[in-house]
Parts: sequence; structure tokens; C-alpha cells
Amino acid sequence: MKRLPSIILIVFSLTVAGKSSGGSFSNAQKVSKTEHRDRANELMASGDLAGAIDEYRKGIDAAEVDSAAIHNELGIALAELGETDAAIREFRTALRERAGEFALAHYNLGVALMEKGDFNGAESELKTGIAQRKEKSFPQGHNTLGVLYTRISNTAAAAAEFHRAIEESGGVYAQAHYNLGVLLYYQGKLSESVVEFKAAIEQSKTFPNAHYNLGAALEYLGRAEEAACAFEVYLAQSVNAKDRDLVRQRICRLRRQAENP
Repeated sequence: MKRLPSIILIVFSLTVAGKSSGGSFSNAQKVSKTEHRDRANELMASGDLAGAIDEYRKGIDAAEVDSAAIHNELGIALAELGETDAAIREFRTALRERAGEFALAHYNLGVALMEKGDFNGAESELKTGIAQRKEKSFPQGHNTLGVLYTRISNTAAAAAEFHRAIEESGGVYAQAHYNLGVLLYYQGKLSESVVEFKAAIEQSKTFPNAHYNLGAALEYLGRAEEAACAFEVYLAQSVNAKDRDLVRQRICRLRRQAENP
């Protein structure tokens, strides 16, 4: 069997989970007791992580309502800024303040521990977060658990988690389809990987890596013209791609193959 061409490795969604609801408060409480937190959330949405961190800390100092949620959100901001150790401390503080009953904080801690290479700790936290989730499904949790299993080369468990994520999302989860596609590709299941890459593309307006990997799988399968088209979309969606010249050469070669099979 000829060697598989290289593809772009699994792009995991390692951005820490979305904000927690923080409980139910009356409008009066929201105005008077969540001022710093509300401002922090606005700054997070605008991409001002440093400003958001400052406001979250002010909210904690001012003893705003639901400090556990603020610690969790502060952890998210720190994680996105690359301050993983500080983020881990905030997630653990959030869990202490809720006596360990905080699904998103467990999940977020699991993601942060995985970034630190503590895979056993990450697995435990992710599984706890999934178990505590009040909703019946938690596709993001299963997708991230699949990420973890991929990193420790437990491909069977990873595939099961990606399938579970897709199932729980009603089949609409581009990242999980993509991750499963990469897994299948490196298992030599090229036709199946094509199906998953195409599903990821259909569910996401812009997903250049999925187009690239689709092209690689199609090229290996001998579908030169389709592969060339996939690589062209990759370039169109990756204006600053460092491999632009190499991919253009690849497209030209594939076009020649398609014309002279």
C-alpha cells in the first residue's frame, strides 16, 4: 500500500466552553449585582481579553452574585489568553464554591488539563462534566473527549466519542465530522473519511482545512479532478496560506493527471 499523503492534523476545538448561565436573577439583581461581570462579558465578545479579566476580578472583589460563575468565566478568559495555569486555578475555585457540582467548570478544567498534558486528570474532569450536564446531551464534551483519546492513541475510544458527538448534535457538528474524518484517513479508510470531510464542509461556510484534507483523500483515491477542486477551495479560503505555492503545484499536477488518466 502506498504511503498516505500528509494532511492537516485534527484541528480541535480547544477554546474553553461557553459562558455558564450564572443562575436566574431578577432584572434588579442583574443591574445592581452583575455590573462588572456584564461589562466583562461584553469585553470578551469584543475580543478585549485583558479588559475582561480586569472586570471579572473587580466583580469577584465586589462580591457580585454567583462568584463561582465569575471564576469560571475568568478562567475562560485566562485560557484564551494562554495563561493556562491561572485558568486552572479559577476553574478549581469555581468548583470549590459549588461543592464540585458545576458541569461547565469540570469541562473547562478538563480542557485546560489536556493542554498541560495531564491526560488522566483531563479525562476524569471531562467525564464528570458530561455526567453532570443537566441537558441530556453534551456533544461538545464528547467531541473534546474524542480529542483526548486521539492524543493518547486510543483510536477506538476516540471514534466512539466523535460518533456520539455527531449523534447528540443531530448530525450537525462540523468539527466532530472533521475530527472523525482525520481519524478515518489515518486508519486507511479513505472513502469513509471523504464522507466525513464533506459533511464538515456542508455544515460550515468556511473550513479550509476540511477542503485540504478532502483533496488529499480524493487524490489518494485517484479522483484527480475532484481533488484539484478541493485544493482550489482551500486556497480561496486560506488567503495567507504558507503552502500556497506548493498547493498550486499540486493542483497543476492533478489537472494533468485528470487530462491524461
